[in-house]
Amino acid sequence: MNNNPVKIAYLITGLNTGGAEITLEKIIENLSDRYETFVISILPVKEIGLRMIKHGVRVIDLDMKSKWDFMVIVRLYRILRKEKPFILHTFLSHANILGRLVGFMARIPIIVSSIRNERFGGRLRELMIAWTDRLSTFTTIVSQKAADKVIEKGIVPAHKSIVIRNGYDLKAFPVRNIPLRESVRKSLAISNETTLIVSVGSLTEQKGYPYLIDAMSHVVKKHPDIVLVIIGEGKDRESLEKKIKSDNLENTVKLLGVKQNVTDYYNAADLFVLASLWEGFSNVIVEAMACALPVIATDVGGAREALTDGVSGIIIEPKNAQVLAQKIGEMLELSKDAKRSFGDHARKTVEEKFSLQKMIDDYEKLYKKLLEPYS
Repeated sequence: MNNNPVKIAYLITGLNTGGAEITLEKIIENLSDRYETFVISILPVKEIGLRMIKHGVRVIDLDMKSKWDFMVIVRLYRILRKEKPFILHTFLSHANILGRLVGFMARIPIIVSSIRNERFGGRLRELMIAWTDRLSTFTTIVSQKAADKVIEKGIVPAHKSIVIRNGYDLKAFPVRNIPLRESVRKSLAISNETTLIVSVGSLTEQKGYPYLIDAMSHVVKKHPDIVLVIIGEGKDRESLEKKIKSDNLENTVKLLGVKQNVTDYYNAADLFVLASLWEGFSNVIVEAMACALPVIATDVGGAREALTDGVSGIIIEPKNAQVLAQKIGEMLELSKDAKRSFGDHARKTVEEKFSLQKMIDDYEKLYKKLLEPYS
């Protein structure tokens, strides 16, 4: 190796809105002064990719239009042979598989994979990730629970993996900001006394919204002055809208779509709820915690690595609307000081365990360790 900055190519399935995309954006922002970095997106570049480009990040679009677009393999191979990155770091399962295969063909010295979830979309994909592991130098996993599962299943060997949790810039998460609270509530046409619950995530099966909506059917009977807003978009919007209407919850549950100012809604809310059926590690749980918002979350992915049950939040089993309704009700009936204590402990947890600098340091330590044999 020469004295020039090490070139790192980051390959990701897509650059729309999502936790992996946001994490990648943060990594590049904080490492680009020490490494030569660029991004390759398999799918057409969308929101976060456009934002990266605006901020000067070099983004290459493979422009894969369908799963039958096999020319994407050729396009990626040509890019890697031309660019000759020393490290290829892949994010999300499609990129992990494609990056390992094409990276090996292109003779990239170091290939790092990132596993962001404990489920991959079927046994076939699990087998493909397990089989291609031999082509990967190392794998990062977003939570200990996800790591335990993939190691137990034989998808990734323990000696070739490390847990690196997501990190958060606390300056981006205001706490109990009154002007933000008033502004958001005005936009929603609700009073300061109305209980506002926020949930954030794609409108897909994974996020368990039917269970949350069922829970709200119970909660609203005892707490009629309550509103749940769901921030996110996805293929299940139509079915969720039908469910909200059939349950007579049009005035209680609002689907807001994608929002750029999610932290404003955290500051306007009284409670954050995540009813996911599975996760790797949920960014939105920690974002809500960073805004000192009490959290109720299902016991999936890295929820227990973020929340201390009964101290910084409440953890419940997934797929149980009755228990979810009960815990929401209990949280709403706590004193103002008790709710504030949940939020204070949540914020402190983020400060101590999930700082952005720790995540960046962990990735850089890994890169340096993998580069040592080439020094």
